[in-house]
Amino acid sequence: MQDYMPQWPLKILILSSDPRNADRLRLAQEHRDLQNAIRGTRFASSLNVFNGLSCQYSDITAALDRFDPHILHFSGHGGEDVLYFEDVQGITKPVKKQALANVLRHQKELQLVILNTCFSLDQGQAFADAVGLAIVSEGSILDQDAIDFSREFYTALGYGQRSYIEAFERAKSALEMTGETKVHLLRRDTPDAQDVSAYSSSVPDGHWFPRAVQLTGLSVTGHFVDRDPEMEAIERHLLPKKTQIGRKIYILYGLGGIGKTQLAIAHARKHQHAYSAILWVNGNSRDTVLQSLSAFGRRAGVDGVLESTAHAAQQPLDMEVEAAAVLRWLALEGNHRWLMIFDNVDRDVQSSEEDTQAFKFTSFLPPADHGSVLITTRLHSLRGMGQSTEVGIFKLDQAQELLSYHSGLHSSSHGKISITSEAENTSPVTYFADMTKLIQRLGCLPLALVQAGIYMYQTKTGCSKYLDLYKASWTQLTAETPRLQDYENGSIQTTWMISYEHVRQSNRVAGKLLQLWGYLDRQDIWYELFLRGRKGCPEEFDWLQKLAGSEIVFKRVMKSLLDYSLIESHGDRESYSVHPVVHDWCTETISHGQDDLMLAALTIVGTAAPGHAEAEYWLLEQRLLPHVDRCIQQINDLEEPHRLESAEAVDAFGNLGLLYKDQSKHAEAEKMYQRALNGYEKAWGSDHTSTLGTVNNLGVLYTDQGKHAEAEKMYRRALDGYMNARGSNHLNTRLIARNLALLRERK
Repeated sequence: MQDYMPQWPLKILILSSDPRNADRLRLAQEHRDLQNAIRGTRFASSLNVFNGLSCQYSDITAALDRFDPHILHFSGHGGEDVLYFEDVQGITKPVKKQALANVLRHQKELQLVILNTCFSLDQGQAFADAVGLAIVSEGSILDQDAIDFSREFYTALGYGQRSYIEAFERAKSALEMTGETKVHLLRRDTPDAQDVSAYSSSVPDGHWFPRAVQLTGLSVTGHFVDRDPEMEAIERHLLPKKTQIGRKIYILYGLGGIGKTQLAIAHARKHQHAYSAILWVNGNSRDTVLQSLSAFGRRAGVDGVLESTAHAAQQPLDMEVEAAAVLRWLALEGNHRWLMIFDNVDRDVQSSEEDTQAFKFTSFLPPADHGSVLITTRLHSLRGMGQSTEVGIFKLDQAQELLSYHSGLHSSSHGKISITSEAENTSPVTYFADMTKLIQRLGCLPLALVQAGIYMYQTKTGCSKYLDLYKASWTQLTAETPRLQDYENGSIQTTWMISYEHVRQSNRVAGKLLQLWGYLDRQDIWYELFLRGRKGCPEEFDWLQKLAGSEIVFKRVMKSLLDYSLIESHGDRESYSVHPVVHDWCTETISHGQDDLMLAALTIVGTAAPGHAEAEYWLLEQRLLPHVDRCIQQINDLEEPHRLESAEAVDAFGNLGLLYKDQSKHAEAEKMYQRALNGYEKAWGSDHTSTLGTVNNLGVLYTDQGKHAEAEKMYRRALDGYMNARGSNHLNTRLIARNLALLRERK
């Protein structure tokens, strides 16, 4: 079905021709007015205009290839069946409209042709049939009418108009008020053309946001192996229909590493123009959900969400408020063609009652009964929320294709596997037998096949040799490595252990970092985290000092991990992440029982926490929060928490108490302050200034919670202690006295 929604960011190629032997046109003014109009619109940064002035007929295909536009706009002279370009001398050169339409038919991205010329209605249908839509004029067109129409049309797009059709109708209506030219919008002449108009239903003005699916920060595979039955099932249930009733939910559930996220990405990519908006929500925790919704709201300019950095610099961003605004926007009447993808919802409170970070993710579904929701999860219990598919392992031919692509030792074309020169010393029968044995040993699990293939490519290892390494490593590890219940036969652990050993031997720092990662959040590892955090780590962590000592060293270490796909890179934020299943493996194997690494992770995030004197400190706190939550979760799981009572740990607990307080996580803040207080009392005594400072912080926290009696008790203790230790004129003494006085005023 032809799509009439713009692809964003939108590329507009304007070809202009004003031969010197023809009546001169006001093309320069048209271009100036158009640029000025776009510059002032809401989404100007997403409209990319490429101008081709004095266009010669020989420039046409070169410009199309170079810019690959979504809109081709021609301004100039036209006849009944030709457009007039220029030759090398600037003289008119006629180009047949039908011939040009045939050229445009091969432009995959092109959606719309605008002919701002006289007599463009003649043969205009040829352009519509070639690309989908064509805007043409009837008879002659006045210069000013051409300028006015272009300005109104692109302004409508720039302010977030719903579709090409609605932008055209607005520009046409504006032109009819003052102009004389009649303009027409022609559509491709196909049986289903009228069905598409149903997708142009109105949404309240200013609430629709035209944007293609955003894949920033996601791990998008370079080679997606088709899963037709699963894709077709998702399409049947989720794609918007003309007579859609009620909200539709589809759940992809199954083993970690099975390919659920890649299926969701493939659906979003394939059908991004069937939806008015696509929201990708990281369902790992309540905080990541809030961050995802907040980020979408700022990108989309949703009413109620802070839209400018200047505004954000004046006060901390309230993600709760921003997320609520996005949910209200999704619930607007008429705004029903969106798709929300909840990815990695693996901590639902109903399925993970013992998980302190589990949350009720359904509270983040829009309240209105419309729209489409796609959920990926490892929790089988969620499959009852709607239609669902259990994503299973690959079939043998799918596994062969995936392993072939990533290993580079054999090629895949048209569904058939052929042996390349790398395997010429092995007979085809033996070679395919070895590959089949390896695939079966890896359980046809997509992520395990990708890992194995990349290792084979990097080390030029064949299937038989890799299988030998796999078996040897598994025999050694089964007696020592804790097994994760979700992974039968330990296939993934062993596959990743081979890659990890290779990395560790070639780069000691990279190996230690991967171990440390088990105590940090799996997402958003960036250089400044270690640069700030190293100040609090003990000197014996020489590898950590080396990692943070130079960004060049940091990038080299990350490259060692990237080479074997143990981590993923996100260039937009210069950060790195690790797949959730790899993260589980790190936690249960190479990181398990490493108290020194747990202490390192705690001191890194505690020392990296910013003070209030830093500009936009709350933004860094939000970025650190997932790492803080992960560290504290690991510490809470310790059977002997007293093992982390070093001076570095106690200082970190105090800093994290302040961070939690700033993020309105009062219960967590109190626990951190109490840990710090106990540690300071044990190390320095109850009257030490470090102890008293923490006591004052508890008083501030209790004040914010309205616990006035507890707050007064803390302030009195801190004040008495500082009076004895530093005297009444010390700055801290006066600050605590002021806190106490303000509390009494409140009471």
